[in-house]
Amino acid sequence: MGVVNFISNSFRFTRKGSITVNLKPGRNESVKIEVVDTGLGIREEDQPKLLKAFGKLEADDYARMNNMGVGLGLMISNSLARMLGGKGVEFTSVYGRGSTFSIEIPTRQNPPQPETFSPETGTPVSFIGGRENLEFKPSTSEVLLSKRKHLEEQCFCTRVLIVDDNDFNLLVLKRKLKSVGEFEVIQADDGSQALELLSKHDLPSCQLRYCSAFRLVITDINMPILSGFDLVKSHREMVARGEAKYIPFVLSSAFYTDKDLQRGSTLGVDEWIQKPITEEKLLSLLRKYNLPLKNPETINT
Repeated sequence: MGVVNFISNSFRFTRKGSITVNLKPGRNESVKIEVVDTGLGIREEDQPKLLKAFGKLEADDYARMNNMGVGLGLMISNSLARMLGGKGVEFTSVYGRGSTFSIEIPTRQNPPQPETFSPETGTPVSFIGGRENLEFKPSTSEVLLSKRKHLEEQCFCTRVLIVDDNDFNLLVLKRKLKSVGEFEVIQADDGSQALELLSKHDLPSCQLRYCSAFRLVITDINMPILSGFDLVKSHREMVARGEAKYIPFVLSSAFYTDKDLQRGSTLGVDEWIQKPITEEKLLSLLRKYNLPLKNPETINT
């Protein structure tokens, strides 16, 4: 995942020259993977921002070449590299000449320890749970009725909608879902496209009265045009007007505050899942919503 992120960034910022991927022996029984490009490069004063949350560079020359994402890719890659027992992401860059990004992965690994990251420092901290007491407060009786009927009368559709404005995140999540589940995965590039899909009435369905054609929606929060929060709000309003059936929404983010959780609870968010999304987290989620799994007895949790 980290190497794909390096390559994706190189393609965004390299207009001429080359992009090279090297595989070589690393330090202390490790393998080193590096991506070298001849792209824009990074100014020295901007380099400390890269491995922190929301470290996207906003200067005009960067922005002209990259209008995607909010700056979480390198932070997540750094976390994954550490979880695999390495030192994290390392890089060198000269503005106007190009960059080299690399990770070293030990060939002998210790069991990874779960980590999350502080948005202020970009350093690992323990994630504190205890969010289960937040409850959905429906704004109208129609939403509550539709939710109750959804729980009582589970439809047989097994379609899952995933929403993210980052193509890389969509690709990774779709592959993970398809690797463990026996269901159709549909993707949307932003909240407005997702709302359009959720508004369609021509998708094949099981024809139950409270069938919504989708069993589950997993959506990013920070997206252009329509955010994850606004997507949930818009769909719940459609349900309240009788224009749509209730669908569980799962919001996904690298980190979130208590204020975010309270806002989501008020809007009707059913679940939260933290990035990076591991197979274990996905399996727990899919089992909870009764989605069919591939050989569930052989999948380790």
